[in-house]
Amino acid sequence: LFWNELFVPGQTTAASFSNYKVTERGEQSVVEVSSNSMLSVQFLLGTLSGIITQTSLMQRSRLVGPQLSWKYGSHVVVNKKMFPSQMDISIEGISAPCRLSLGLSNIKEDSSWQTRTTINESRYKKMNLSAILTLISGGL
Repeated sequence: LFWNELFVPGQTTAASFSNYKVTERGEQSVVEVSSNSMLSVQFLLGTLSGIITQTSLMQRSRLVGPQLSWKYGSHVVVNKKMFPSQMDISIEGISAPCRLSLGLSNIKEDSSWQTRTTINESRYKKMNLSAILTLISGGL
């Protein structure tokens, strides 16, 4: 989510266009991941600019429940690409809603820095979506 890119949950490589359903709404378009049956993932982006302004995730099988919203703003040029310098993250539909704002300044890219990393599986265990949503719903 931090990288402000389209993605398909569970995939580490770039997804093909067949994984998405696009609906134009004037100056904005909604891009929805069509290949994930458990999680509803939607990207809101400028129709002309193609810049993602919001990503929303929620469990597809529930009408109410936890929903994560990640809003992007104040885009700046970083290594010839637009990158948001303001990010507002919220989780709703839980006992105590959470909000976090990130304001980034003086953003630069170090060419020797690896932007993609791997998870240390000896320190962290993989959890399925249902377990995470159960923790978020009842744990906060």
